[in-house]
Formats: sequence, structure tokens, C-alpha cells
Amino acid sequence: MKSIRGVLSLISMFLIPALSACNLPVAKSSVPSGPDPQTLALTMVAQTMQARAAAYTATPAATATLSSPQVTVSVATNCRTGPDANYAFVMLFQPGMSAPIVGKYSPANYWIISMPNGGTCWLWGSYAIVQGDVSRLTEVAPPQLVMAPQPTAVPAQQGNNNSGNSGAGSNPLVPIGPLTIVTQPVFALIVPNMPTSFNSLSFCNYIGTPPKLKSRTDTLNWSAVTNIDGYYIFVNGSQTFKVSKATVGYQVPAAISLTATSYGIASFVGSQSSKIRTTIPKGCK
Repeated sequence: MKSIRGVLSLISMFLIPALSACNLPVAKSSVPSGPDPQTLALTMVAQTMQARAAAYTATPAATATLSSPQVTVSVATNCRTGPDANYAFVMLFQPGMSAPIVGKYSPANYWIISMPNGGTCWLWGSYAIVQGDVSRLTEVAPPQLVMAPQPTAVPAQQGNNNSGNSGAGSNPLVPIGPLTIVTQPVFALIVPNMPTSFNSLSFCNYIGTPPKLKSRTDTLNWSAVTNIDGYYIFVNGSQTFKVSKATVGYQVPAAISLTATSYGIASFVGSQSSKIRTTIPKGCK
């Protein structure tokens, strides 16, 4: 407070002589007189302090918004450069981690996610837990899968131990000529078709009077798909059975049938699988 009064006194000392030096009559003027020099000095200091205070006003931080659907996993899942185990490994996506989804590849059930350190990778969707609207995500075509060329070793000729060379070992260096490089073919990813029809039939076993449900057995039937290796059967959204390509029907064990609320069927070729066709069992009343 003392420092402010000192500043005001110094300003008054300079302003008062300056105002007195003017030739305009002050006391005798018919125009009403303005504020005295000391009041004017105080006003200038107050305005300066207000301007400095306004300059240090904090700016409210922007609120982050979630614009992309998010994904987590229930089981640790490999994230690769494409939708297949033949693509290069990028990172292991662990339970508890979360990442935004930037694209999808529905034929093989893959999500393209944004990695924490930048870039993207392809995450298999079997263990994925997705939150948010994915209907507007772009369907992304898989990148070309190119296998690295593998060199073919050319065996060296055996040295002659009786050649007269001494002190250098029994196998002298022998020129082997130019190295032959054999390039591996590029694999084309084949996504199979899913069965065109799929249904379930429930067999109910009752006992007693009044009747009480003892057991339930569901039988699944689907249309055949050509040029495949087999079928995956899903129970309540989880892959549970794997059957051969010649199979077009399956009887679900009673213990599993009793708790089943949905079934799914998908064909597969190698590591590639089709979309899943689902059906709801009628159950027993």
C-alpha cells in the first residue's frame, strides 16, 4: 500500500506542473473545470491496474469429446498389419486397454484401431467389446499380403584335406558362385460365403404330472457351402464347435441346449471365415 502511495505522489509531482504550464485560463473560464490533477493521476493508475488484471484472466480448458466408437477385449488379442495371422504382428492388445475404432473389415470380423503411439493395426473381433455406433465406419480393404523372399542356400564344395594347404584348417574357402534367390508367391485372401439358410429344432423331454421339463436337445441344420474347409458353430455368440465341410447338421448336447438363447454358423477356409448367420431356438414351454 505504501508503494502505491509513493507512485501516486511521483505522478502528481510531474502532472501538476505540466497542467499549470498551459496558457488556458482555468479559474476564470466559463466552461466547468475538469478533475483536479491528483484525481486524474489516480484514475490513470486504476485503469492501468485493471488492464493488467484483465490480461491475466484464466482461459477455461476445452472439454474433450469422444467422437469415435471404442473397443476393449476380454482376452489378450494380437493386433496385426492386416486381417490374418500371416500379416506382421504389431502389438498385443490387453484386457483393460481401450482404443478408438477408425475402420472395419466385416468379412473376417476385424476392427482397425488407432494405436496409442500412433498408426493403426487390425484387431480380431472375436474377443472385442465395442462401445459406440459402428454403422458409419468405413469398410477397409485388406492390404496386399506379400511374403518376404527366402534365399536358397547353395552348399559349398568340400575341401581336400590332402591339397597341401597347411595351418589354415581342413576346409579351405571355396567360391560358391552367385546366390540363387527364390521368391515366394503372393497369397490371395479368400473369404468364403456363409450358408444361405440356418435353423434350429428343439426336442423337449418332460416327466411327471403335471409335466416338468427334464431336458432339451437342439438340432441345427444349414445349407452347404462349396470350396471351404468346414464350419464354425456359435452358441450365445461364442465359437463352440468346429465341424467338417461335409456336415450340414449338428445335434447340440442337452447340457448346452438347455442354456442356449442363440446359435450361429460360419464357413471357413484356412484362417478366413465368413460372416455369421444366426438363429434363435424355439425352446420348450
